[in-house]
Amino acid sequence: MPFAVNPDDGTKIHYEVEGSGPPLVLIHGLGGSAASWSTYGYTGALEDDYNVVVYSVRAHGESGHPHDRASYTAQRHVGDVLAILDDLDIERAHVLGYSLGGWIGYAILRYAPDRMLSLIAGGQFPYPSKLSPLVQEIVEVGRGTPEEILAWIERFAGPLAEPALTEFWERDFEARQALIEEVFETTGLDSKLESITTPVLAYAGTEDPHHDLAARAGEEISTARMLSLEGFDHMAAFRRVDDVLPDVVKFLAEVESAR
Repeated sequence: MPFAVNPDDGTKIHYEVEGSGPPLVLIHGLGGSAASWSTYGYTGALEDDYNVVVYSVRAHGESGHPHDRASYTAQRHVGDVLAILDDLDIERAHVLGYSLGGWIGYAILRYAPDRMLSLIAGGQFPYPSKLSPLVQEIVEVGRGTPEEILAWIERFAGPLAEPALTEFWERDFEARQALIEEVFETTGLDSKLESITTPVLAYAGTEDPHHDLAARAGEEISTARMLSLEGFDHMAAFRRVDDVLPDVVKFLAEVESAR
């Protein structure tokens, strides 16, 4: 099981690599792991044309689970991705992130744009997370008991089946809440939107509470386009891979052809 080490704090980050072609880093959402992308069919659909790199965000899966909020700054998340790229001797990569993964993608765009070929950000935005009622709710729920957290997750995303249910009870709740609290307080990812030259595809379901802020990013970033998925909520825009991937693949092909 390969690990990269973030040189800033020594946190180990578990990653996996499949396929061949231009490098493409996939970054999962809150509560997911490196395996999320294969579970929903992304890895299998992309590995014939891309060198697909998946990893577990810190506080998830086999990666490190530090408990202090300072371990979850935007710069630390960016450092995790750069550590993986350096470990694989990859200079620049496409990045596809969903939800929390999209937030990390915007952080890379802010702090290390020279390491990106493009950004695809689903169900997310670069503005302060406090603007989102959904994130505010997640912060409050995360301060409850594990039973309360599970009840909210299942109301939001549906009943958890195995192995997700087992993974839930094995999670490090203190580490996860430190991450959530730090993301909630983060500002500054939108401070240089006007200077972005990296191609960006922003997308979100029209029923996603994040849709309008994602669309705002699509308008304010001159190199961005916005894809609205009619009738999709936050979870559907990730899970319905057959509806999402055609636009993602088209965007990636356009960026590659322009290089």
